[in-house]
Amino acid sequence: MSRLTRIVSLREHAASIAEREGMADNNQDGRIALGPVSLDVHNGTLSRDGETIELRAKSFALLCHLARNRGRVVTKAELLDTIWPDVTVTEDSLTQTIRDIRRALGPDASDMIRTVPRRGYMLAEATDLAESGLSTSRDLPRIAILPFADQTGQPELSARIEFVNDGIGMGLARFRTLTVIARHSVESAVEDAGRDLVRVGEKLRADYLVDGTARPGPNGPVLALRLNDCADGSMVWAEIFDCSGDAILTLQDDATVRIVGQLASALLIEGRSSSVERPTSNVTAFDHYAKAMALMRRADPALIDESRVHLEQAIAVDPGFGLAWSWLAWAELAQHGYGLASDEVRQRARTYAQRGVEIAPAEPRTLAALGYVQSFTGEYEAAEANISQSLRLNPSSADSLHDMAILMLVRCRPAETLNCLARLDEIQPIRSGHYYVIQFEALYQLRRYEEAAQAMARVAHPDLRQRVWAAAIAAQLGRDDDVRRHLGAVAAEAPDWNHLAAAERSYTYEHPGEREHMLDGIRMALAIWRKG
Repeated sequence: MSRLTRIVSLREHAASIAEREGMADNNQDGRIALGPVSLDVHNGTLSRDGETIELRAKSFALLCHLARNRGRVVTKAELLDTIWPDVTVTEDSLTQTIRDIRRALGPDASDMIRTVPRRGYMLAEATDLAESGLSTSRDLPRIAILPFADQTGQPELSARIEFVNDGIGMGLARFRTLTVIARHSVESAVEDAGRDLVRVGEKLRADYLVDGTARPGPNGPVLALRLNDCADGSMVWAEIFDCSGDAILTLQDDATVRIVGQLASALLIEGRSSSVERPTSNVTAFDHYAKAMALMRRADPALIDESRVHLEQAIAVDPGFGLAWSWLAWAELAQHGYGLASDEVRQRARTYAQRGVEIAPAEPRTLAALGYVQSFTGEYEAAEANISQSLRLNPSSADSLHDMAILMLVRCRPAETLNCLARLDEIQPIRSGHYYVIQFEALYQLRRYEEAAQAMARVAHPDLRQRVWAAAIAAQLGRDDDVRRHLGAVAAEAPDWNHLAAAERSYTYEHPGEREHMLDGIRMALAIWRKG
């Protein structure tokens, strides 16, 4: 099934397009600035730095229509009727045309074409775009990497295989014209639908799935990878890779390039990142790091110490392993309760995270890790700059979006936190429990207490601090019985828990007013609790 379409010159169709669109613009010369790109309606051209950009006639007509209605949501029905007035086409044609326009505009202007879910599209003003590095991607091809099956019979290889799985996902996410679905959502979908590719694809709203099987080969273990089209479950591409010895260090890079190459031939994908950096060239360090990642993925606080040991061993073997330093920074905070960590612990974590960036300055995960730690040390502007750069390098990083959402809470910008969560919904359609923790805190800052209570109710296993938050929300809503229930649970688990002191230590906001808003809610809850 070919998705390629013939590319034609704008100049050949400029006159008919301008006449059909009846295009008018406030600029007398008919030029409209789209970031660094210039749309010249009168001459029927799209250009950058004086160089004409080739675009199909229908794509140019659609761009003109959006430009004429700039700032207004144009429905899909209107676009279909306007651009294809005498032809019956599906929304797939519209989606492909939007992709065509975004490719033509380039990465520094494509986000001006905004997708409004279930409604249509809007051409935004350049000044409307957030400076955070976030981008919309609802119309980009969506790809999911399924957990690989391990049939090697060698348990010591399982961590390596999981790491390769993650590495391929990270590698694909470095191409700005793909949306890579987060691992948490993928695992949840597979758990529910098994290996039924069509069902998994439907649950994840994915276009493509990558699955693989590790098995014994003639010269050692091999990994058989397949790229599948979710529309019908058909296999687009398959290849076998050596994963024995040192070969595993380059496997994720090779597989990423091959997969993107296959997608490029079908979807005209142009990579925005030329390569994927190898994190280490030492197999022993790689194994320790892979084991640490496998332990962290289980989200069990009791395993943090063990994962930290593996990270320290990875660094001992390869002191130039930037990602290991970054995750060691996270482990340092996690071991001491994150917000409850002392200033000394926070500074030590910052030193580790800074080391990771110094070693691997172009690696999105090291930048995001430093920004995350800086949100705990009060370096808010530096934190935002680092996480924004991480997202520019890898717009599909669920970890970086999570870190940005937390930073926006700390900076008392809850609306932007909710925007980050909306972006997370695109790449992680099956939500993690921590999603709701971030959501309820943002809604509390917005004084949307009813919605905050609903989000809190979705947190499966709230900790002590979150229980106190729930009591504060209930107090704001005047629900005394809920206040007593939440604080009663805290008292039963930790009779000596200092509610205000823990909150003051854990939640450090950039603006004192928001800090007082949180503490006022806790004080209200405590007053209700003391009355009995």
